[in-house]
Amino acid sequence: MRIGITEQQHVLRLSDQYDCSHLIVINEVPIGTLKYQTHAQHVEIMQLQIHPLHQNKGYGKAVIEQLLQVHSQNPLNSQCLKTTQH
Repeated sequence: MRIGITEQQHVLRLSDQYDCSHLIVINEVPIGTLKYQTHAQHVEIMQLQIHPLHQNKGYGKAVIEQLLQVHSQNPLNSQCLKTTQH
């Protein structure tokens, strides 16, 4: 059961830009997802999700820092950041 969206909407959301998706794995445990695209002038972060059990441990920050390092020639761009406060 999906709250707020139908199963079809959920599947469409997952498959949107799927080729840009990267699984975030720490110690062989998948903890999140990063979806981004590299453009000529910038790198666009489309989605960054960290599982709630692994939030507030610096993993999201580490992912963004790694993107900054790997793509230092292009600025990062994100349309929306949504956080969950505990």
